[in-house]
Amino acid sequence: EDLYFRLGVVPIIVPSLAERIEDLPLLIAHMQRGKLPGVVVRFDRSALEALKRHSWPGNVRELRNLVERAGVLHGGETIDSRTIGVLLGTRCETPNAGLCQQTHAVSPGPEDYRIVPPFHADPLTTAPAHKVPINLKDMLETMELERIQMALDLANGVISEAARLLTLKRTTLIEKMRKYGVDKSA
Repeated sequence: EDLYFRLGVVPIIVPSLAERIEDLPLLIAHMQRGKLPGVVVRFDRSALEALKRHSWPGNVRELRNLVERAGVLHGGETIDSRTIGVLLGTRCETPNAGLCQQTHAVSPGPEDYRIVPPFHADPLTTAPAHKVPINLKDMLETMELERIQMALDLANGVISEAARLLTLKRTTLIEKMRKYGVDKSA
C-alpha cells in the first residue's frame, strides 16, 4: 500500500483499445511506419470493420502482434475481413473441414489451422491468350496505385518525398493521386 501511495501521486487513466476503437487506423499506420514495402499490409474497408468488431482482450499488444503477423504472411498485399479472421484465430482453414470457427480464446497453434495464401494465376502463362482476355490498362493502373500507396506509406504521407521515391515530379504524383482518389494521408 505504501508503494501504491508513493507512485499514485498523479494517476494516468488510459482507456483500453476497445474503448478507443476509432484509433485503429492511426495505430496500424504508426506500427507500420518505417517498414519495408514488402512487409506493409493494407487493410480494406471490410478488414477495418472486422477489426472494429473485435473485443481486443490483448489490447494494443494484440493489435501489434496482428499487424506483425499480417506483414509476415501477407506483406505487400491488401487484406480483407476473411484474412483478418484467420489472423485473429477466429476463422481457420483446415485441409479437411474447409472454413471453420475457432471457439477457444487462446491463439490457435499450427496444428489448428493452416493459412492458405491467395493464388494469383498469371493469365499469360496459365492459359492460351485467345481464351483469357487481359486488360493490360487495368493491371497497370492497379500496379501504379499500389506503388503510389507504398511510396506514401514509406514517406509518412509527405508527397514530395513519395514523388522522389517514385522518381516522379511532385505535380505528376499529385495528378495521379487525384486520378486514383488517393488521400494525402494515405
